[in-house]
Amino acid sequence: MRTATLATFHTAPPAVQLKNWLSRAGVPSRVRHVTLQHWWSWQKPLPAFLLEVPHDHADHANALLFDWENSAHALDEAIRCPLCSALRIEYPHVPGKRVMPATFARLLMSLGIMRHHFSCEECGYSWRGSEFAANLQPANQSH
Repeated sequence: MRTATLATFHTAPPAVQLKNWLSRAGVPSRVRHVTLQHWWSWQKPLPAFLLEVPHDHADHANALLFDWENSAHALDEAIRCPLCSALRIEYPHVPGKRVMPATFARLLMSLGIMRHHFSCEECGYSWRGSEFAANLQPANQSH
């Protein structure tokens, strides 16, 4: 099943709260903790909790999130792109989706040569993160 990421968080509680709200509204969703980099990386990874829905429910879920953001501040703790404020964030960003480049990138990250970073799925901006979303530092400005 293809899923769409609605929002990314540093902690689980806000993601789980939104998942519960979506479930009550009849939208199937899940919270996925990104753990892959934990075992292959010597760098301390940033926690990332992805709120995902089936791709065919993404438009309805995004409309609900927009309403909840304005009325209940539901996305205050979501990681946003520092350039365009989008919510669709990829972490850890691995350049290229093909097996060999992705494997090579993971090897470079595990050796500390390449750093983990976030990437905006809307505008393509990428940046390094810190333990708190408020301390995000730009990594590059290429689009």
